Amino acid sequence: MTSVLKKLPVWLLRATSSAFLTIVAVSVNAQQWPTRAIKVISPYPAGSASDTVSRVVLDEVSRLLGQPVIIEMRPGAGGSIGFSAVARSEPDGYTLVTSSSSMATERVLHKALPYDPIRDFIPVVK
Repeated sequence: MTSVLKKLPVWLLRATSSAFLTIVAVSVNAQQWPTRAIKVISPYPAGSASDTVSRVVLDEVSRLLGQPVIIEMRPGAGGSIGFSAVARSEPDGYTLVTSSSSMATERVLHKALPYDPIRDFIPVVK
């Protein structure tokens, strides 16, 4: 895993680490959260840069929160399969999605989506 991280751009590691650590900082102020495992859906293929960085960072998030963080792969359709699964999930704070700039372009690139990228998601980190 360490050799994979050495090949990733430093800016990508820093940006992703900051994003996930901000999630942890926000969750520290929440009452009694988390009390169970957190599911994070990755809408990108296994082994991609997003997947690799997410796994490294979420492993540390799991350790800090004291709860398992389970990564579920839902790649395909430019990420819309994974985003759709999260949009349909219970809005209880236990199902998250890793994202990138692809979500911002989906309304322009697709005529019809099974979710609204603005209305159906609450950004945890901007």
